[in-house]
Amino acid sequence: MAKLALAKGKKLRLSKSNGSDLKRVEIRLFWTSPAGKPYDVDATALQVRDSQDKRFPFGRTTGLDEVCFYGQPETTGIVSSGDDQAGGDKEGAPNETLTIDFSQLRDICTSVPVILTIDKARKLKQTFSEVTNARVELVDIDNDEVLVTSDLGDLAAGSISALFVVFKREAEG
Repeated sequence: MAKLALAKGKKLRLSKSNGSDLKRVEIRLFWTSPAGKPYDVDATALQVRDSQDKRFPFGRTTGLDEVCFYGQPETTGIVSSGDDQAGGDKEGAPNETLTIDFSQLRDICTSVPVILTIDKARKLKQTFSEVTNARVELVDIDNDEVLVTSDLGDLAAGSISALFVVFKREAEG
């Protein structure tokens, strides 16, 4: 099992050495809430298409029905495991997951950003630095291989959200 810890802003080509691209990945969220202060960490993935408008550097959504999160747990090619609002220890199992099947994404989708947030963070005055054992993993499902892991406690002080990864489709040919 290979793990790679990426520094902020770094890029990683997600294709196998034999030239085959990843087909399905899982984003796994782990955390334990401090005693008496439950944290609700969430992952959101959305399908976007290219946009010539410079106000949208990642593109524009392909539609609100293609935003996958706890409130809309199943979209075309992306499935959320649901919402863990307490963040307890799951004995090594992730608290929440997002599964992405690249072959099932909409044809006009050119990228899939995955954003991590703390629900009601401002209201509850919560940040990632206070969450115990908070981390996210990117897993190649077909090989059960952890490709990337990131410690969410290492985010800048006061962080309540983070762009974890942006998957980009490469033009064929």
